[in-house]
Amino acid sequence: MIGQPQGATSNVAAAVAAAAVAAAAVAAAAVAAVSVAAAAVDDDGDVAQPHSGGRRSSSNCLQQHTNTAAAAAAADYKVRTRQCFTSQQQQQQQQQQQQQQQQQLQQQQQQQQQQQQQQQQQQQQQQQQQQQQQQQQQQQQQQQQQQQQQQQQQQQQQQQQQQQQPLQHQQQQQQQQQQQQHQQQQQQQQQQQQQQQQQQQQQQQQQQQQQEQPASSFYVLAAISTNSIIPSNLSSPPPTL
Repeated sequence: MIGQPQGATSNVAAAVAAAAVAAAAVAAAAVAAVSVAAAAVDDDGDVAQPHSGGRRSSSNCLQQHTNTAAAAAAADYKVRTRQCFTSQQQQQQQQQQQQQQQQQLQQQQQQQQQQQQQQQQQQQQQQQQQQQQQQQQQQQQQQQQQQQQQQQQQQQQQQQQQQQQPLQHQQQQQQQQQQQQHQQQQQQQQQQQQQQQQQQQQQQQQQQQQQEQPASSFYVLAAISTNSIIPSNLSSPPPTL
């Protein structure tokens, strides 16, 4: 039998042969109890003819019965052997079917595992994509915050500039006032200088007048002496000559 385990086949065959031998032994014992004579049996199961060439003895019937029992035992052995082989084939087929079913189940399980792995990979990819999207959103939020901060800084700078503009105007006005005050001071200084110059001129004129007064009084005295006229600028009349 192809593909059949040799140990199991030999064990079954030995068991069937032992049963057949036991049955033949029982039949032979029964025949021996009736007649001591036994006939030889050929290899093919036929009854052997007597070697003397005479007619058959009365024990031929018993021998035929023994041969029939042996033939029945051999047929039963063949039937049982065939049944054993058939059952073994069926068992092998069932085992093969079970193995095929198990292989199919294993393949299905492997496919399911592969599908699960693919699903897990897809989930991981989705999670990675979500994380990337979250990072992008965070970056966008940070950029928006930075832009808002820049806008706030610009607004603060504009407010400071607006606040500084009145101060600058005030400073400009103060500078203009200071310049005007400087100009006024310069004008006052110029006026003072002019006044000082005028005073100096007046003083010079007075000095000149004071210097000219003795000469004029001399000329007046000379005129008085000649004309006897008292000048008006003399407090007392001059003495007569």
